[in-house]
Amino acid sequence: MRRTVVSAAVTALALLVAVPSAGAQTVDEIVAKIIEAKGGLDKLKGTTSVRMVGVATVQGTPVPIVAVSKRPNMVRNEMEVAGQKMVQGYDGTTLWVAVPGMPAQELPPGPQTEMLKDNSQFDSVFLDWKERGHKIDYKGKEADGGKEMHHLIVTPKSGPVVHYYIDASTGLETRTVMVIEDPAAKGQLETRMSDYRNVDGRMIPFVITRLLNGSPAGDMKFEKVEFNVPLDDALFKMPK
Repeated sequence: MRRTVVSAAVTALALLVAVPSAGAQTVDEIVAKIIEAKGGLDKLKGTTSVRMVGVATVQGTPVPIVAVSKRPNMVRNEMEVAGQKMVQGYDGTTLWVAVPGMPAQELPPGPQTEMLKDNSQFDSVFLDWKERGHKIDYKGKEADGGKEMHHLIVTPKSGPVVHYYIDASTGLETRTVMVIEDPAAKGQLETRMSDYRNVDGRMIPFVITRLLNGSPAGDMKFEKVEFNVPLDDALFKMPK
């Protein structure tokens, strides 16, 4: 009888150790909250394009910018520098740039070019992440700026590993941290997102700040964001 009781007690203890506590959270639960915070699965999957108008600060100089993107991975950025327009585009195959007085040209291969291509994906890395071949590890909760954050490490199918810090109360991304290997800008790149606003049911950060190795590397403040605007595919192709 004593042996049976001891055996039952050991088995019960093992079950208690094996079963996660009710308060523990899984990657799936955290990602589900992120998707819901951004606007919900149906809203995000129903988005086909976006146009963002704002002002970037580059080396202390304000630069007006219009950024448009279209599903699945087409991007076009127009910047006005010293009264002249510069354009950077990606049609899903060719990443190119056009500057005043010169013909458009394809950007040479390299770490920065590959990073730009990886970042051209229209959907968030969290949307259908398993089906797309990404890996996400949960490192637990951390305090940041007086708030509790979920720390997720995302290993995408292609591209560098990115650390995401998610506000535990809202489910919104507050910052990302990644290591870049480009010789022109090597080191740790931190991107901070703030001033979230509701745009047609989607929560969008209207202020994005970047730091390279802890030093300011530029910021972007949006003035207007529009979704599902008509965009011709030709807009993203490199001019002949």
